[in-house]
Amino acid sequence: MVGESLDITLEVDLSWKTVDFDIEKGGEYHLYYDGPYSEDASFYYAKKLRTYGRVMTDDVTINRIPVTEEDNPQGGKTVTIGAW
Repeated sequence: MVGESLDITLEVDLSWKTVDFDIEKGGEYHLYYDGPYSEDASFYYAKKLRTYGRVMTDDVTINRIPVTEEDNPQGGKTVTIGAW
């Protein structure tokens, strides 16, 4: 087949399955981030999302630590942190 070209179109329905792809750009490969995109903040320990060198498809959301404030019988405020 010297001097000839062959064009092929491939259509695949993958709506039933999640597929991760490698992206090649400038000769480098980048992998998609497949971890959580939402995390709860913590008082007790740090969390690390393993995103280094990964292509992300959305922003990461860090959920706030719940804080409620209520009037108390002494005329002040009671603040509860970490519970709804």
